[in-house]
Amino acid sequence: MSDDRDPTKPEEPVTFTATVARNAPVAKPPSGGSAAPTGTVRFTLDGKEVGEPVKLDAKGQARWKAARLEVGSHQVAAHYVPAEGSAFLDSRSLNESHTAK
Repeated sequence: MSDDRDPTKPEEPVTFTATVARNAPVAKPPSGGSAAPTGTVRFTLDGKEVGEPVKLDAKGQARWKAARLEVGSHQVAAHYVPAEGSAFLDSRSLNESHTAK
């Protein structure tokens, strides 16, 4: 999990990026499959889900843009849900701290 700037002003948008990566090397993807993760990411802000699930791009990344955050310290996290039939497992990121001041 990362943000494109920290801190931000309350009226400034900020984009958070979650990157899903394989923990173990793969010699060869399964027949007809891909070594890249597929599925969606659900972002949370201060423990509450925000927006709709975001589909991973070809690089295994999902982005959520917060138009504005209230003044204060916030915790943002991502929950990865693999596509049906994927070899990847459901996972969650650690919280990323972000400050709006």
